[in-house]
Amino acid sequence: MRNVSGIVALLLAGGCASTELCPPQSVEAPIEHITLRHPGNFDQVAIEGSRMFGPDLEVMRYDDAYRGHAFRKQIDLRVQEDLIEGVVGAGRTELHLERYPDGFELHGMYAGNLGALVFRRDRLEGHLGGRVFRLRSSATDPKVYESNTGPAEQAVAVRRAVGGIHPGPTEIALPGMFGSLPTEHQAAMLAIFLGR
Repeated sequence: MRNVSGIVALLLAGGCASTELCPPQSVEAPIEHITLRHPGNFDQVAIEGSRMFGPDLEVMRYDDAYRGHAFRKQIDLRVQEDLIEGVVGAGRTELHLERYPDGFELHGMYAGNLGALVFRRDRLEGHLGGRVFRLRSSATDPKVYESNTGPAEQAVAVRRAVGGIHPGPTEIALPGMFGSLPTEHQAAMLAIFLGR
């Protein structure tokens, strides 16, 4: 019994003798957030390494694949240099990616619906799912896109079950690590977060 407790103490003090017996050591990635604020709503998703999570979203990135669920839809997407394809909910997704020196454009199908989204240094505009975005980059923070107009002009439109459209001031704040991602992964992250 004395030998067993000595071995346990040695393992605890000195670590594992073989990497096959030890769990892989990983440096924890800081948790960052992507947020969307618009009248009557605040959506926030945490990003920690290859994981996106929040109250209505749990998606993992496995190399070039995204799997999980977002906003009551299953996510199974594969990302290539110029294409994001797979299934969101019960609908086919096939988004083509056009690159620009200061951003990109997505166009095609998302969850079975046609969509187009432009993400450039000066603007974020277009539609994926039931929302339309017309945002400009913030004068004070390059990671923030906002409506520069007053609430009387439409910045984001959300289709409600009753059929009305409720415009108002809107802001999307991107995480600090967003710019360091490859373009195709920036596009996938925005599509998953904004496409409803």
